Amino acid sequence: MILVFAEKDDISAMKTRQWLEFFNAHFIVLENTSLIDLDQKIRFEGGTQNLSFVHKGMRVYMNQINVVWNRRGMIKMMAIPPDLINQQVSASSLNRHFYEEQKALADYFYYQLKQKKCINFQHNYNVNKLITLSKAQEHGIAVPDTLIGRHFPEFSHECRYVTKNLQDVFSYSTDSHYVCDSVKEVDTSKANVNDTFFYSLFQKKIRTVFEIRTFFFMDLWYSLAIFPAKTVDYREQVYQSPPRMVPIQLPTEYKKKLQGLMADLDLNSGSIDTLYDGKDYYFLEVNPVGQFDFVSGIGNYYIERDIALKLKQLDENEQ
Repeated sequence: MILVFAEKDDISAMKTRQWLEFFNAHFIVLENTSLIDLDQKIRFEGGTQNLSFVHKGMRVYMNQINVVWNRRGMIKMMAIPPDLINQQVSASSLNRHFYEEQKALADYFYYQLKQKKCINFQHNYNVNKLITLSKAQEHGIAVPDTLIGRHFPEFSHECRYVTKNLQDVFSYSTDSHYVCDSVKEVDTSKANVNDTFFYSLFQKKIRTVFEIRTFFFMDLWYSLAIFPAKTVDYREQVYQSPPRMVPIQLPTEYKKKLQGLMADLDLNSGSIDTLYDGKDYYFLEVNPVGQFDFVSGIGNYYIERDIALKLKQLDENEQ
């Protein structure tokens, strides 16, 4: 059996699920599932251990699962309803204790799943980008010159610079609006080295021929070349004036270095961003849970079909 961890409304997981159904694969999908929903039963008896849980009214035993794709999502933690808390007990203290009890159960669930053939793990959904840049250099991969600090660095007048988040993109949504930040070019003429602010990341701007978005799933690799947009971050204009995107193959040497880096990061699936200046390839980052729907569609790759076939093959090999 194949187990897929996913988030509700994740288009890539939904399309893969449709292909799994088409290929008559034996699978289940857990979306935003709580420990109460799972109704776990754990037994340690006679030198053996057994864990089972409920999915759509059916009890599933851990020994039935062969392959796990941690696409997105985790077991959802719950808080104790206020009306069930005795007024003489601190609600925050009780909920901290309740969280640790749930975490013990969730961690054991993940521990059991790690004994299976796994594609990624919950603990590396969000890899540290600074550590990733450091490891990329260790693997002989070029990265843009990067400066991090609480003051503007002494910018070279011969170069242009961009600034972006140290780790994650900030986003906020309402019923009518969606707001997020993006990569921005720095106006160095207004940069005062005496200004103080929270730690910020500055990178030397690479004059690119094109940017590359790569999605990989184990030994399956797919890439798109994204030609320069009017803005530093092509995502700002993707809906109004989409940049030209075409399928591309990564050079063998660069791909091998990336494969070594991904193995070092304990990742066997994710989305990688690269810049190409006509001579060198510059690694930017990897997102283990990054979207790949547009890579699949624009590249005519049918990635979701390939993933479904790969998962089914792995499941059959483990039986």
